Amino acid sequence: MFISAYVQKLKMGQNSADLIRVKEIFAEGDNAAPRITIDQDADENALLINSAATTSSNYGLRVNGGTAGAGTVYFNTDANDFFKKDPQTSATGSTYIYRNLGSATTAGPLLKITNGNTGDDQSALVIDDNSIVASGSINIDKDVASSAAVCYGLVINSDVAAGGGAGAGIDLSGFSAGEMTINFPAGTASTVNPGADNAEEGWINIGVAGTVRYIPYAAAS
Repeated sequence: MFISAYVQKLKMGQNSADLIRVKEIFAEGDNAAPRITIDQDADENALLINSAATTSSNYGLRVNGGTAGAGTVYFNTDANDFFKKDPQTSATGSTYIYRNLGSATTAGPLLKITNGNTGDDQSALVIDDNSIVASGSINIDKDVASSAAVCYGLVINSDVAAGGGAGAGIDLSGFSAGEMTINFPAGTASTVNPGADNAEEGWINIGVAGTVRYIPYAAAS
């Protein structure tokens, strides 16, 4: 293996000093040019960081942004597929993932979280929201131009192995009695009499305080 440049720190006791530092003193310099550029033409990693840090506050990569209006991180494959960390004043969000590609060039979701260990007892995603926003901690805006199929804003599949307990889709048991758990839009008027024997078509299974209950439903007239 040929190494064109190698820097090694041999003396201990000077851990507060940088091994390599690049500093631009004059702020009025040519700001259009990057200060470090890696032009990787080979089929290999352009940058590899192997960190042996053991303290949670010492990261393999840390980026400190500039002014309040400047972002800190931007990754992209092209202009229609990128991830960026913007300042808190950005209208698109502090953390933004964007993709604008047709189905002919995509083979998976925009964002996927996989917890592959069946012995793990922790959540795959936790949102701790202390804001007062009325639109919800999770806001799904599903816009479909045209489709012959029903396009859902949220699909939940809960599969529990045999003997592992009952599967469930949503747990709202944390609400207090009397609080509104789900808000539905007003339905249209119907002449169906739910009390008639021939009006009932089936039941919707729900859980109340951990016990399965049933809501009958009827077809619209």
